[in-house]
Order: sequence, then structure tokens, then C-alpha cells
Amino acid sequence: MADKDELSEREREILNLVATGASNKEIANQLYISTNTVKVHLRNIFSKTGATSRTEAAMIAISTRLVDVDRIEHGESNEDNSNHALGGYVEPRSKYRVLLEQRSTRIVLAIIASLGILVLILYLGFFRQPNQISAGSPNLSTIPRWQERSPLPTARQGLAVAAYDEKIFAIGGETAQGVTGILEQYNPASDRWTELSPKPEPVTEIGAAVLGGKVYVPGGRLSSGGTTDVLEIYEPGTDKWTRGASLPHAISAYSLVAYEGNMYLFGGWDGVNYLRTVFEYNPTTDQWTEKTPMPTARAYTGATVAGGKIFVMGGLNGEQPLDVNEVYVPFKETGSELAWTSASPMPENRYGFSALTIADLILVVGGVSENDEIISNLEYNNVTDNWREVEPPIEQTWSFLSGAPLGTTSYMMGGSINATPTSKNIAYQALYNLNVPIVR
Repeated sequence: MADKDELSEREREILNLVATGASNKEIANQLYISTNTVKVHLRNIFSKTGATSRTEAAMIAISTRLVDVDRIEHGESNEDNSNHALGGYVEPRSKYRVLLEQRSTRIVLAIIASLGILVLILYLGFFRQPNQISAGSPNLSTIPRWQERSPLPTARQGLAVAAYDEKIFAIGGETAQGVTGILEQYNPASDRWTELSPKPEPVTEIGAAVLGGKVYVPGGRLSSGGTTDVLEIYEPGTDKWTRGASLPHAISAYSLVAYEGNMYLFGGWDGVNYLRTVFEYNPTTDQWTEKTPMPTARAYTGATVAGGKIFVMGGLNGEQPLDVNEVYVPFKETGSELAWTSASPMPENRYGFSALTIADLILVVGGVSENDEIISNLEYNNVTDNWREVEPPIEQTWSFLSGAPLGTTSYMMGGSINATPTSKNIAYQALYNLNVPIVR
């Protein structure tokens, strides 16, 4: 059983909100973090408390006073009395009793269900004949993990891609005609694209991060060839763009991640130099802060969050592609431990690729190698610190693409194939939900 010292401050904060009945999306909006970050924290909370569901975690937290019991028992939340785990205002102590009753009911139902499954297994094992084995059972080896989806309406490279509210936003980039600010939204459910309000300042070699339901796009390379320090913010609910605080320096070709409600920008190119700089952006204060620089100066890296750490991989130092895999932990900035460490390097030197996390694994797709040859696509396990090759989406050199995870699927979009902007939109299925037929 976890105690207050085992749960981080952010985990206790999320657990309080879970106990009030807030959804992952509501928690993400309130704390300025992504829904994927909320899910990671919930997995950590379940692991530390031994809970198997949100309700059970809330009940354990209340019974052990891991959360603010008085607030929850009196029906209070950070917003109002409308967001309770059990709905509406309840008298003191009644919600806790209901949680206990719900848990007891679930235990009884689980026992009944387990017995039912055991009886079914025994029944099938006794009565099924050898020639009754179903030939229609799914075979994972025959299911393609990469699937072509509806292509981008505008072929481009160096674009930014971000996922929010079950949609994917493809922003800016460079077409065959030049740098663009176009914004196109993809709906995976319908496999359709919609054009939205373009980014006011057209840029390429950019990234995007979602914080509190808004899409943040800093810096980038202009059509003039120079770089910009402008931060533009898109609000999906209103289809409007606004500006935030300018970057400390004009930068393009950086990598960008959202982490714990803030945004982190790594390295890049300022028009003259390849950079080591790290900047943190706080959306609440609209301020940038310079943090401990990367050990290696580079641009065109891939960055993503896994296991509570930020991995910044590969890149170009102005002379050659790199294989470095450097790990940044923001909360160590104020402690005695080093904020930066090194992990197992990439099997191949590369830059201009897409790196993203799905199902707790880091997927690396595409990029440019030392000899401009086709390079393997990779999967990195941050727990074992090991790399392995995964099947390629296409048998061509694919670089300067961008990707975003949505559920158990990753979407890779745009980029350059044979030095030409492409409209590719390919989905990678990391996990499958299988409906296994019952033999009769």
C-alpha cells in the first residue's frame, strides 16, 4: 500500500481529481497536461496503490487519507459540486460508504464471473471434439501493423503534428511551392480531412505541443530562410490563433514535448549555430525559462516522453548524423542528481525522423542516415534500455515527417520521399483488441 511519500505531488493532485469524478480530459485541461500524461500518472498510481480501477484507487486513497478526505466527503471539487465520483452533493461520510459498497459488489460479481468462466472452460474442454477447432481465429502475424490512410490534402515536409480530442492537426511545413502556414485536421474515425484557419506566420521545421486544450507552435524557419522567435497558439474550440511570449532566441529544427503541464524545447538551429539549449515554457505564466543544456549540440532530433523521462535522440551536429540518446528529467533540475544522463545509443546515426511513445515504447520512424540510405525503423524499450527493429511502413527513404499517437495507434504524416514533399498518412497499430471466437 502506498503512503504519501510514495506518491508524487502531481500523482496526489490527480488522485484528488479522480476522486471527484473528473475524466482524463477534464484533469488534463485543469492541470495543463496531455491526456496521455494523465494516463501515465494513473498507471503509476494504480501500481503504487495496488488498485485496478479509478473507483478502487479513489476508495483506497480516501481510506488511507492519501487525498483530501474532508473536501471529497463534503462533495467539493476544484470546480464545483457537479463533478463527483458518484454524482451530485452527498452528506458527509456517505460517499465513502458507497465506495465501500461498490467495491464489495464488484468483488462478489468478479467471483461469480470467474466461476462462470471456469465452468465454461470445463464444459468446452469436456465436450469439444478435436475436429471442432475454429479456423477463423485471428492470427496476429497476418494483421498488417502499417496501414495507408487518407493522404494529407497538402503534401509537405517539416510540418508539426499534434493530437487532441480524437483529432490530429497538421500544421505548417514546406510544400513544393514553399513554406506554408496551412492547418489541416484529420479525423481517424471517418478518415477525412478538414481545412481550418491557417497559422498566421508560415513556418517549417517546427513542432507542436498540446497544453490545456490548446496547440502551441514555437519558432520555425521562414520562407526567407531565416528563423523566428514567434510563439503562436491555436484554440481548436474557436478555430483561432493567438500569440504567446516570444522564444528567448529565434530557433528552428528543434524538438518539442509536453511534460507535466509545461512545454520543453530542445536544441535546434538559430540560423548560424547548432544548439544545446533547453527552454521550458509555462502556459500559466506565459514565460520561457532556460534550463540545463543538452550534453550534445544538435538539431533535427527526435524527442518524446516515456517512463516519466524525456528522451532526446539522434540529430545533426552540422557535420554528421548522430546516434546519441540523452535523457532529461526536469524535476532533477532543483536536486542533487544530474538532470541529463545517457541511455543506449541508437543502432544507426540519423536525423530528421519522427519519435513518439505508444504503449510505453518509443517508436522511431524514418530519417536521414550518413549515406542517405534507407534505414531501419526502431522500437526502444526504456525499461530494458534495448533497441529492436520493426517492420518498415514503406521501402523508401522517408525523412522530415511528423507523427502523433492517438490511443493505441500512431499516425505518421508528410515528410520527404526522394527529396520531394509527400502527402503520406500511415497508421501504425501498436496494440490490437481481438474478439476471439468461442468454439461451439
